[in-house]
Formats: sequence, C-alpha cells, structure tokens
Amino acid sequence: MDILIFTSGMIDYKYRKIPNLIVILILGWALFFSSAPIFERIAGFLVTAIPLFILAITTGKIKGGDYKFLVACATALGISVFIKSLAFAVLLAIGWTFVKREASVPLAFVFMGGYLIFSIL
Repeated sequence: MDILIFTSGMIDYKYRKIPNLIVILILGWALFFSSAPIFERIAGFLVTAIPLFILAITTGKIKGGDYKFLVACATALGISVFIKSLAFAVLLAIGWTFVKREASVPLAFVFMGGYLIFSIL
C-alpha cells in the first residue's frame, strides 16, 4: 500500500494526474490485502465517498482523479488511519500554498506526505 501511495504522489506531483490503474490497485488492496478491520474500510468508503461527491459536484474544486484516490485510500487504510493522515496532509497543503503561492495542490502528493508523517509518528 505504501508503494502505491508513494507512486501516486510522485506522479501527481510531476503530471498533476492520478492514473486510474493506481486507484484500481489501491481498491484491490482494500478488498484483498488490507489489514484494517472490515467496518473501518466500509466506514472509510462511506464517510469519504458521499461528502466528497457532494463537494465535487457543488464546488468543482475536487477533480475526478483526486476524488477516486481519496475514496480508494480511505477504503484501503480504514477511516481512522485515513483521517489522521488527511489531517497531516491538510497542514502540508496549507504550507504548500504559502510557499509555492499556488491556489491548488497536488492532492496525492500532499496526502503521501501526510501518510508518511502519520506512519513515522
């Protein structure tokens, strides 16, 4: 799973795209290899899929690749690990906007950083 998150982060940083193949591989990991309890994975899917879908439709700020990536990661990692990783990712994204002076951030890249910080701590 770590390799998939790292790969998607690097691709998103370089090309600002998240390949569908990586999202499919993350979902495959969620179905067959994830060590997160099943209720954590289901909660991760439901808690991210519905609100992010509404946010993507109403604001247009979240693109399709980012949406699919976040839902897949939440499903594979489970809701508790995902939320903690996302909290660190939000802090990195805020720092990114100040340092780079860009309105948007490569979401998989900052999530990779948030997941890395969570994993180390």
